[in-house]
Amino acid sequence: NHLIQNGYAKIGVIESALKREKLSYTSFDKIATPHAESQFITESAILIATLEKPIRWGHANVNIVFFIALQEDESLELDKIYEYFFNYLDNKRNMDALSKAESVEEVFMAIKKDGLK
Repeated sequence: NHLIQNGYAKIGVIESALKREKLSYTSFDKIATPHAESQFITESAILIATLEKPIRWGHANVNIVFFIALQEDESLELDKIYEYFFNYLDNKRNMDALSKAESVEEVFMAIKKDGLK
């Protein structure tokens, strides 16, 4: 609902993301990276949510969610964006810093410090 209310997505985005999750969970360690089909995205962004208590997401207990909202846009190289983001998350040092974050601000500062812009 937040995605739609703030102009990042259209109605159907949640259903699209849930459908994608049924194919394969997007969680690992303490992080989930759900995403929807680009036809439901109106503005490209990566939205961050930190949870007070971890929730079960697939086979992991997740406390940080990065909702990857990317439009189908010829000027964006979507594969490179995904690759860069997932390479960042694949680094143990980066994951350690993120797992210590307790707020969106701390997540943002950890990401900014480690060079993901």
